[in-house]
Order: sequence, then C-alpha cells, then structure tokens
Amino acid sequence: MENKDKEQHRKKSYFWLSFNELLTAGISIAGIIFIVITLRSNEHAVSTGTYLKTYGWTLEIDKILIENPKLRHYFTDGDSLKIPADSDAHIKVEAMADYMLDNFDAVLNNTSYFERNDAAGNAWKKSVSSYFRTSPILCQRFLIDPEAYNPALKEAYALSQRH
Repeated sequence: MENKDKEQHRKKSYFWLSFNELLTAGISIAGIIFIVITLRSNEHAVSTGTYLKTYGWTLEIDKILIENPKLRHYFTDGDSLKIPADSDAHIKVEAMADYMLDNFDAVLNNTSYFERNDAAGNAWKKSVSSYFRTSPILCQRFLIDPEAYNPALKEAYALSQRH
C-alpha cells in the first residue's frame, strides 16, 4: 500500500510540477506579448508627437505670415528684396527667412519619423523645395552658411535648383 501511495504522490507531484511549468510558461509568454504591445504603442506615440510638433512649427510660420501680410510675397511670389538693407522691413524679411530656415531644418531633421513615413518625408522636402524656388531671400539666407543646416535641408535646396 505504501508503494501505491508513493506512486500516486509521485504522479500528483509530477502533474503539479508540469502544471506549474505550464503556468510559468504561459505567464512568460503573456509578459512578452505585453512588452511588444507596449513598445509598439510607444513608437506610435512618439511618431504622433513628432508629427504634432512638426505641424505646430508650420502653423507658426503661417501665423506670422498672416499677421504680417507684407512679408508673404517675399516667400511665395518670387519677389526679391528691393528695399534698403538698413530698413526695418529688410531686417524683418531677413529675420523671417532665418526663422523659416530654422523651422524647415528642424522639421526635416526628424529622421526617426520620416524613416518610418518615407512619403511624408518626401512631401516635406518637396514643400520646402517649393519655398526655395519661390523665395530668393530664403535662398540668399541659406547660402550664407549652408553647412549650418542638416543634410535634409540641403537636399531640399538642391531639389529646388533642379526645377
């Protein structure tokens, strides 16, 4: 009888050990799945945050051009700067060009976002390139020190010169 009890106890222990191992494996797999879901969710959140920040920068440029409508034609109509260099208007146009270049550089430098969204990156480069094509002052300010900018802005400028 004792041998029979020992055998049953061993079988119960074996079953219990198998159940514990199975439970541990299931919990481990669930943990791995949770980690993968969390990482994907974080990646999406970072991508969305980058997009919103980028969108905010461009809205700020639009806002400035709306508040200062006399500046717009220097950036969208191909007008060159034909006002005295020491005038307030000249200084304001140059400052706006520098501001736009810094914004465009920051936007196009979001390589982690654009690597996952290649179409968005190309669309931004085309948009910035269009500004270069229609704004001599933007080109002039860029060419003062092109090495101060990231490669993506340089590519956008080069693209503007091909058209």
